[in-house]
Amino acid sequence: MRRLSFSGLVETGGVWDGAGMSTVQVLEEFRALPGEERRRVAEAILMEEDSWIPESFRAGMADIAAGRVLDLEKTMADAPAENPGK
Repeated sequence: MRRLSFSGLVETGGVWDGAGMSTVQVLEEFRALPGEERRRVAEAILMEEDSWIPESFRAGMADIAAGRVLDLEKTMADAPAENPGK
């Protein structure tokens, strides 16, 4: 397998083989990237490995992306007042 740098991973969408690199080396290379490229690498990693994200959170994010959300302040302001006499 061909080893790609972080920039190669992002630019080509290829598979990065970190074999032979220590964690410290990987982090140093990551920190040396320009901000936008660092963001793209982090996003690619999170999209690839999301097993640590609870399913309920992913479902909530999908709801937000699909526009299935309510403005809680507006919803509560528009709700009819409770009738304490009943």
